[in-house]
Amino acid sequence: MERPSLLLKEARRVLDPDGCLVICDADFSKASLCSSASDPLDVCARAFISEFVTDPHIVAKLRPLMTDAGFVVADFDVQSRTIADNDQMLPWVEETAKRMLARGDIGQELFDGLVSEYKRRAAAGTLYGYQVFATAIAKPK
Repeated sequence: MERPSLLLKEARRVLDPDGCLVICDADFSKASLCSSASDPLDVCARAFISEFVTDPHIVAKLRPLMTDAGFVVADFDVQSRTIADNDQMLPWVEETAKRMLARGDIGQELFDGLVSEYKRRAAAGTLYGYQVFATAIAKPK
């Protein structure tokens, strides 16, 4: 959302007075695919965030946004998730590398290599991805 305050104000307007609003989102400002300095997979993660995420810091802004829209935050929970052996963050590499390939920033060989490297690390248990997810529950004031 480019203007989450508008969405929250509309949610407040249409929400039943006894209802609650639940928002779940990733804190992309903390996300990483970094296993070493200058890790090429982390370059893909940074590019993914830059190209596909409107505001990587939105989770840090959720409470005041919800309060300003007329809600009382009843619960705010943050969960960390480490990705070490699955394809959960593979789309970050694939989609970013597809755009790089289409722009001519990289060739097919590097595209294939980035995807293969992610899969190799996942299979070997040496992949290190990190994501933070937040859940906010609010009631109308």
